[in-house]
Amino acid sequence: PTVLWIDDLQWADVASMRLLASLLTKDPVPQLAIILGHRDDDLRIDELLAPIQELEASVLTLQPMPQNDAANLAALHLGDDRARIDRVLAEANGSPFFLSEISQWLASDASHSEDLLGDVIHARVSALSQSTKGLLEVVAVAGRPIQPAIALAATRSIEPNVSAGDVATLTVKRLLTTRRGTALECTHDRIREALTHDLTEERLVAIHRHLAEAIGPDGPPEALSEHWERAGEAQRAAVCALRAAQAAENTLDFERASALYRRALALGVDDPHRARVAMGHCMARAGMGEAAHVLLEAAADAPQAERTLLERAAVNQLLRIGHFESAYALMPKVLAPLGMRWPTTRAGALAELMWNTARIEVPMLHGGPPSEDALDLTGLRAVGEAVQR
Repeated sequence: PTVLWIDDLQWADVASMRLLASLLTKDPVPQLAIILGHRDDDLRIDELLAPIQELEASVLTLQPMPQNDAANLAALHLGDDRARIDRVLAEANGSPFFLSEISQWLASDASHSEDLLGDVIHARVSALSQSTKGLLEVVAVAGRPIQPAIALAATRSIEPNVSAGDVATLTVKRLLTTRRGTALECTHDRIREALTHDLTEERLVAIHRHLAEAIGPDGPPEALSEHWERAGEAQRAAVCALRAAQAAENTLDFERASALYRRALALGVDDPHRARVAMGHCMARAGMGEAAHVLLEAAADAPQAERTLLERAAVNQLLRIGHFESAYALMPKVLAPLGMRWPTTRAGALAELMWNTARIEVPMLHGGPPSEDALDLTGLRAVGEAVQR
């Protein structure tokens, strides 16, 4: 069978995982073995794996380096000094990379604190040239894999002498690594965290601004939104979040679109009503129960004609998710513009259901096809079935 290996799964999105699940469950089932590699401490990983959790799979957790092997590796640099070896083992937590780095650091007899790994990182960074350090800071602040050209362009705004040679230097020193062929990121999160922790707020804001400018207006709008927000440009961040939401909606990724519309609203988008309406519709299409509340909230400050449509959409959503009592409370107001009434007795409800079902399904009773803004037939049937119960 074909073997497909997808690494760094934590950078994926839910829509892509659903697509993968659909490909793996179609008939006939493809003769395919898939290996998915990801960090187990990423907050989104459970959400990403949810679409494929029903598939047959084996989970292999990469364990820390065995204690004896780790001790032997540390001893290559520290000899028989058991006290220092034990300290290295405790600090490195089974990572061969950190075992080697910390052992070499202690072997140099350099002064150190309780945070050995922090000492190693700070010593490595302090030994860099100003331009190389600037590039490393930019990659760390980016927070995700970044193309070298963008990283260099952003760095030149603060360190004009930076060059591709600095990329090579950081790679050789194992402070940067490449992902997916060319994208740069810090070798380990501890390196990124140490760098960003030591940056002043002024420097941090400046780097986010330069990253947004280097990415450019045609770049990924979601990343642009994050950088503009951290640069203190809430309005620009809102515009980019809105673009990202619309792009996600166009690709039918309604859950992600909903989250991005919410982000645009929080940042202060120019037309909050339009963004709220779009968010409500995306949430409804994603089957999210909160959609009805958002649609009703948008209806509250909408013109009368639009308000009626939004209230109808909210009622349909309430019926779909089984919140019948809330839907019933809105029914008189929603049905009135359609020339329909909300019955108060069981017999009246059944009669009204039969009549309106006939009106919708038999064209001659209403003079033509139902209008686009008519209530969904499924919603009316749900009402009738609930009343009969």
